[in-house]
Amino acid sequence: MILRMRKVIINVSIIYFLLLTGYKLFSLYYPLYLNLKGISLLGVGINYFFLYFSLGIFSLLFSFIRQVKPKRMIIVAISGYAIYSLGMIFVSSMTQFLIFQVLLGFFAGMFYVFARITILEETKARASEYGYFYIAPIISSLIAPIVGGILIYFFGFFAAFVASIVIYLTGIIFTTINMNEFSIFERKRRFEIKDWSSILFFFSILLVVGMYRAFFVLFLKGIGMNQDNIILFILIVNAILFTPLIISRKLFDKYSTREYISIATIIYAFVTAVITFSSNVIIIFFLSLIQSFLFIFLASQKSGWLSRMSIYKKEIAIIDTCIESFGVAVGALISGYLISSISFQYTFLIFSIFLIISTLIFYSRSHFTTTLFARLRGLSGLRPR
Repeated sequence: MILRMRKVIINVSIIYFLLLTGYKLFSLYYPLYLNLKGISLLGVGINYFFLYFSLGIFSLLFSFIRQVKPKRMIIVAISGYAIYSLGMIFVSSMTQFLIFQVLLGFFAGMFYVFARITILEETKARASEYGYFYIAPIISSLIAPIVGGILIYFFGFFAAFVASIVIYLTGIIFTTINMNEFSIFERKRRFEIKDWSSILFFFSILLVVGMYRAFFVLFLKGIGMNQDNIILFILIVNAILFTPLIISRKLFDKYSTREYISIATIIYAFVTAVITFSSNVIIIFFLSLIQSFLFIFLASQKSGWLSRMSIYKKEIAIIDTCIESFGVAVGALISGYLISSISFQYTFLIFSIFLIISTLIFYSRSHFTTTLFARLRGLSGLRPR
């Protein structure tokens, strides 16, 4: 049973790695590309909003599907990524690109929901197991930007799109051969999530992630780094980050408590606030290492924590995907507006303060609730049973 569980999580992680490797051949350059095309900072935020908001909306729609075969849905999703890359070759206007962002959101939502369903169905869905899933993007970030950069430099974006299609086809073949097929059938019912405060807390983390994902490369450009230096910066961060992540992944379960998650989030918020107030690349580099490690930890804890909130696996997979999608979408949109109105520094500071407040509420919630009900019982003369 343990070997089977380990095989499932590794297979899903490999599929995720192949999917993101194909996408990251060109996606890292997207904010820089929009900036070079004269798109405003607010416009960059709007583009990310289109992608992630549509991802969240379509993820919710999958709740209406009563009987599904996750393996087949994952294959369809990867095929959709290939269609997106093929379409990008022929895009000629920003409007068309936004349409393809919505199309990508549909297939991305399909993949994330049914990949998470597979993890929930065939493993214990612990934070350490999700750690494998969230380390996959780190590995793809080590390879894809360099390969994509070389292809774009010598042959243009056309070569990167074609290469991504080849990688997606490889992912489809791997999924077909290695993934087990099983069915999930759920009768019509309402969502039964009870701990909405935890959902709002993790949503606040993803707001900061959305801001960071959309604008960090533009911040690096703003302090004088060119595209080649930005790629090298991200590559070195991920290369150094990889070893401690692999070593510490098994510790994720040990520290899967409200207290440790809160401490990690406050440090994450503090680092996010400080990082843009420095123009020293070395300082930014070390802060980025800390921030990236904490993000993987928090992402794994998010999925592990949510998996314990409900017995309905499809429901949790959808909620997990929606939190991530809507959080990134709203964070990118709001930060795009704020950065264009004030500055990178104060926008990152505002988001960080908001996250610290959310964390304190999340941490104190159980203590506050216990104290409140004890006082109410005292005032009413009731005694606990």
